[in-house]
Amino acid sequence: MSKPSWDSAPKWATYLAMDSDKNWYWYEFKPWLNTVVDIWNQSGRKELACDNISYSAADTLEKRP
Repeated sequence: MSKPSWDSAPKWATYLAMDSDKNWYWYEFKPWLNTVVDIWNQSGRKELACDNISYSAADTLEKRP
């Protein structure tokens, strides 16, 4: 599945990024990349956006337009 559109984002989501599991997630607050396990961490809500796409997690963080 391709990167999800911001049109499908929850109202609370302000960031979108992909983890090393190759799943896209919505984030409430700006996440930081845990380079040991290549996943994004943050202190707010996190929700699966879509799955199974191949990119480097570090290159996927984007802020809501």
